[in-house]
Amino acid sequence: IYDNVTINSSFCHPAGWKRNDVNMILIDGIIESVGEIHHLLEKAHETGESYLIICSGILPEPLNVIQTNFSRKTIDVIVGTIDSNEFGIQTMVDMGTCCLTEPISALKGETISQASRREMKKVNRIEAYPKKLTIINPQAKNATDELLRDVLERSESNTEIAHLFQKRVK
Repeated sequence: IYDNVTINSSFCHPAGWKRNDVNMILIDGIIESVGEIHHLLEKAHETGESYLIICSGILPEPLNVIQTNFSRKTIDVIVGTIDSNEFGIQTMVDMGTCCLTEPISALKGETISQASRREMKKVNRIEAYPKKLTIINPQAKNATDELLRDVLERSESNTEIAHLFQKRVK
């Protein structure tokens, strides 16, 4: 459960956005143009599959394109943003573990367009609300257990910043 993810309310009615077998895309950066996500949106339209994009931010033009097509029901794609602070970066890492994928990052020389052409990682279930995101993915249990052990160990050995690790454990 992540309470530091913001999902635009146009994607989440009061009952939330709940889907099974959701394609997860984690982007370590800001979506600046429709061109960056064109292939992804095209794929979503062609397959009819659900997608959740988590990123550091999205500019108005690409967000508007996604919202318009979502409301027309031509795609089932929603976007969530994470603050681009230290805790947000750790959240992206934690989500990657829960989803058994790594964030797309320009630092690794990868583009969203390139990543959207390969097979996406799916999670069993997503429940999204404007200020809360739940990822249910039993196949990642071993990976998340290992991450939890690591975070708890670092919390115990770094007492000065233990509160930050405990925030992640929450």
